[in-house]
Amino acid sequence: MRTPNAKYAVYSPWTSGTIEVDPSDQDFELYDYTSSDGLLELNNLAGKGSALEHELSALLQNEVIPKEIRAPLPRHLRAAQKEGMEDFYARTAELTP
Repeated sequence: MRTPNAKYAVYSPWTSGTIEVDPSDQDFELYDYTSSDGLLELNNLAGKGSALEHELSALLQNEVIPKEIRAPLPRHLRAAQKEGMEDFYARTAELTP
């Protein structure tokens, strides 16, 4: 997620057979774009418990994920979404030992 002053990212595997996040193995990035090292994404501040990290984590969890990423698609796209998810699950099952 990017704001004018920062970038915050959470990388997570999915629980097998779902599109639900598996929080057991997450990686985080936080770059403060108000500093030159942050703007160049050289200084990852994730995991340091800063106010910026708390603010952006809350924004991601309370606004971005539920209201944008998980927002329902328009009705005319739901069949394509269903087909795409079925294809995803089938391909994942083929590739997962």
